[in-house]
Amino acid sequence: MRISIEADCHLNKALYKGVLDKKATTLPFRTVDFMRAHHYIVTQNIEKIKPDLMVIAGDTFDTYDPSNEVRAFNARQLKRLDDAGIKVIILVGNHDICKKHHALSPIKSFRFENIEVIEEPTLKVFRDKVLMLFPYSIKVERNEISIKDQFNEFVASCKKQIETEEKYQGKDVLFFGHFGVKGAVQKQYTDAVDEHLLTNATTTKKKNRVNLSPNDISVDDLETINAKYIFLGDYHQHQILPVKNSIAMYAGSIERTDMSEHNQSKGYVVYDDDNPIDPVMGKTKFMEYPKCRPMIEFRGTSSEIMAAIEALPTKGVKGAIVKVSFVGSTKELIEFSSNSEEIRKRIKVKVDPIHMYNQQKVVDEDDEILVSKLESEIIEKGECSAKEEVLLVIGEMIAEKQSDEKEREELIKIAKSIWDENMEG
Repeated sequence: MRISIEADCHLNKALYKGVLDKKATTLPFRTVDFMRAHHYIVTQNIEKIKPDLMVIAGDTFDTYDPSNEVRAFNARQLKRLDDAGIKVIILVGNHDICKKHHALSPIKSFRFENIEVIEEPTLKVFRDKVLMLFPYSIKVERNEISIKDQFNEFVASCKKQIETEEKYQGKDVLFFGHFGVKGAVQKQYTDAVDEHLLTNATTTKKKNRVNLSPNDISVDDLETINAKYIFLGDYHQHQILPVKNSIAMYAGSIERTDMSEHNQSKGYVVYDDDNPIDPVMGKTKFMEYPKCRPMIEFRGTSSEIMAAIEALPTKGVKGAIVKVSFVGSTKELIEFSSNSEEIRKRIKVKVDPIHMYNQQKVVDEDDEILVSKLESEIIEKGECSAKEEVLLVIGEMIAEKQSDEKEREELIKIAKSIWDENMEG
């Protein structure tokens, strides 16, 4: 048997929602990125993988109220799979749901022959496999039961049924769920101020943010399932979990979500009885989506960022999301502010980014406090005042701290950019 597992499609992802896709001009470009990835995976499954079963392990959508345009796109992809005779099981995820309903409800009305939405924990047989299906349920969303308690109850119930009912016996057990795991990597971030350029081609110092919540399902809890394989959605990094008696993994999201995922491979996984056994993946293979949105971060002072732009390879960077992260002293920040337009022009020529944004970090303590206070004052006063009034007050504050006229002018420019970024979207 061959099973394809896709997770965290987030089809209506709308990060940077003010930037529309260049072709689908009514939708944010990030929405189109995730739709494009899902279309690619569906096509691969229909034309090449041809699985007996496809499982979407939660978070088909990014919110419980996707637009009609995104709903229609999802329905078309399901119809393609249905017409191809591929059985599809869709788990409800935490992004799909609210306390009243979930975004996958309308799929039932389409009466697809091969499509099934799983709303509550379910045990079923599919051919020669026992499937334990554990979605993010509305009972958990309503706080009627904790996800850990629901998991423990479900596992205990399944074990009893498997032991006592003949139809479940003598078959491999496969578990599919959508939840966070204590001990799994939630996110990665770079913890080095001397990394001035982050691209897929560079090796950077990464730190993992690991889930340590005692209230979440743990690796030890997963071992109580006694399943041959465990496939999960929720965390976006494809990763193998250290479950002693199972091959357990997160399939990972189908596209990069933000800059923390800039060098992560995305895609889906395929389990196949006919695959040779890999010591890590078992009979499962990770299938990479090759057209992820490139993401680039330039980090450092003005001169370091300009050098990094020049050193950037031209292949695979066009249309990237670009983050320009200043790291340096206040004097270097003033130089960066003076050169910011030139930096943007150089990035435009080299990358032609679909979206570009800035971040500033002042590393000398006294100046960092000043810039931080500057930003706090702007945000606080901006809640109830016009831009001109706020900048007048900020100008007075700067004059008290800086006697040099040129430095005052540059700090005023920085104040204006902070206003534009925080108060005008």
